[in-house]
Amino acid sequence: MQSELGVDPGVLGANIAHARKRAEQTQDALAKRVGISRPILIAIESGQRLPSELQLHNIAESLQTSVRDLLSLGAPDEIIAVRLRALRGAEDAQPALEALEDYGRRYLHLEQMAQDRIVRREPPAFSLERAHNLEYAAEELAATERLRLGLGDGPLPDLRVVFEEDAGLRVFGLDELRKTKISGLFIYSREYGPLIGFNAAHDSRRVRWTLCHEYAHYLSERFEPEITVENLERPRRNRRETFADAFAAQFLMPATGLSRRFSEMLSDAGGKLKVAHLLMLAQFFDVSFQALTQRLEEIGRVTRGTYEMLVSRGLKPREAEELLGFERRAIDRLPFRYVFLVASLYGRGDISEGDVAAYLRTDRLTARELLQRVPEPGEEDHGSQPGLDTPVGVSV
Repeated sequence: MQSELGVDPGVLGANIAHARKRAEQTQDALAKRVGISRPILIAIESGQRLPSELQLHNIAESLQTSVRDLLSLGAPDEIIAVRLRALRGAEDAQPALEALEDYGRRYLHLEQMAQDRIVRREPPAFSLERAHNLEYAAEELAATERLRLGLGDGPLPDLRVVFEEDAGLRVFGLDELRKTKISGLFIYSREYGPLIGFNAAHDSRRVRWTLCHEYAHYLSERFEPEITVENLERPRRNRRETFADAFAAQFLMPATGLSRRFSEMLSDAGGKLKVAHLLMLAQFFDVSFQALTQRLEEIGRVTRGTYEMLVSRGLKPREAEELLGFERRAIDRLPFRYVFLVASLYGRGDISEGDVAAYLRTDRLTARELLQRVPEPGEEDHGSQPGLDTPVGVSV
């Protein structure tokens, strides 16, 4: 049902109910603040009645949201809400989960406005129940995915690009996780697709591991939301987490590629490998020294217990990396494509500066700075380089 103004009462009502629940307001409380009766609010939320312009403005103000969001964003995925309520430990991660779902809704709306949807080619889900040997199953799945995505067996310098552009993941850094021990979140919706949130305080190596870990959950149990909590005191014992960590190690460091590079380095060193060589190998694969060394232990290229032995002797990997001049890089909080869609629509006048700040979940000043990094559609570069909107011939 569409109103004469083109507003879908069902979508608007669902958005109001969703925003009210997030604001932790009862129907009675919101109705009183807006100046309407509870039956009228119930009719509005159920899509049976449209609010007046004044009522809609008062509802948005009371719920600390915008009229535009209530009118334009797609209705929230209630199936996700049900799954999140059943998710153990979701209370502590609630602000981050809400932010991640919000990004998913906004991403979808941006694509609809720009008429530019990503076509997801989802692989069949892998059943973890069939896996008797988790390590073997993880290795097999990692090799299958690398083959499917055409990645070979070498390092993955553009891992995030691969996941976002080739695998169709929507990856966001969440400021809401900065002061938590949560490294990552995973949510799947048929509407939004796979959403992965990572701790925005983490450096690129930890984020890369988190992305692969959450990707394993997407491949194996995509309809089950997941929260990954850092636990450095003892190894994870949950089958799902054990499998996801094993997948991450083998996806980032395939045995064939890692072993080949290790052999080359060993040969160059005259058969006398030193700690500095392992640090350089970790830098080459863009993983932590611990992850690299323990992976080498797994494939039998260094003695079991090497990492613990080196640490017990006083090795501090981060300090050693600094001595070698290695830098720890941050990783962009937002996908480039997401920011580009925002910039494109802003350049066309379809969204306001306030909308930009809402989509980027930041203040207006920071939003302007982010927009300045993105080429505007049609902008000519130096020399004869074509603009971004230049048509490209396609062979059929």
